[in-house]
Amino acid sequence: MTGEVASGVAVRVRGLTAGYAGTPVLKGVDLDVAERQITAIIGPSGCGKSTLVRCLNRMHEVVPGAVMGGGIEVAGRPVGDLDPVVLRREVGMVFQRPNPFPTLSIRENVAAGLVLNGIGDARQRAERVEESLRGAALWNEVKDKLDAPGVSLSGGQQQRLCIARALAVRPRILLLDEPCSALDPVATARIEELLLKLKAEYTMVIVTHNMQQAARISDFTGFMLMGELVEFGPTDRIFTNPTDPRTQDYLTGRFG
Repeated sequence: MTGEVASGVAVRVRGLTAGYAGTPVLKGVDLDVAERQITAIIGPSGCGKSTLVRCLNRMHEVVPGAVMGGGIEVAGRPVGDLDPVVLRREVGMVFQRPNPFPTLSIRENVAAGLVLNGIGDARQRAERVEESLRGAALWNEVKDKLDAPGVSLSGGQQQRLCIARALAVRPRILLLDEPCSALDPVATARIEELLLKLKAEYTMVIVTHNMQQAARISDFTGFMLMGELVEFGPTDRIFTNPTDPRTQDYLTGRFG
């Protein structure tokens, strides 16, 4: 892999391998994720993007037959030394399709992580719900219907609700696995605008098939191919002057 190491590293990955039931997916990935920046991971389907991101908060290992090797550190601490519940409080995740809890209200969806982790009393949770909905740019749209089902919202609103739910436990890092792939262009633009605002407080890693999205919102970009992180660096350089011909071929549409 060719690339640059950013100062202020939030996540350090070294020699990461991962797979499923004997099938290798990641092959010795090295990556530094810069603090309070947006890092995009791009590449064709099946190249290992989602597996990489799921390794960062140990979601990969919950899949039967999953294997993982190498090292990952979050804020200087090996993730293997951290309780998975504690780790996922610090490293939140938003998935490809909006997944609000169907039986819970908007209020209860946002507060779910607080309740699970025993954080705060009723008043403190109410304050955190408002804070998180404001952080997700959703408060003004839902403040008068907090007891309505979360699934009653539009697709774009549901995804922002899921972001609010992740923010409620005040993570250091937010992982986003294709968060806009199920949304229309208007909702996608709202999510992108939100992520750019959240960058002031959160480190973010976004997996995306949309190269234009990566170019619009990310500070750093990594290109993956067949389980390898081929190239990594500042987004402007990756898109205008890639050093690996495979990156150039992907960006120009020769495969993918």
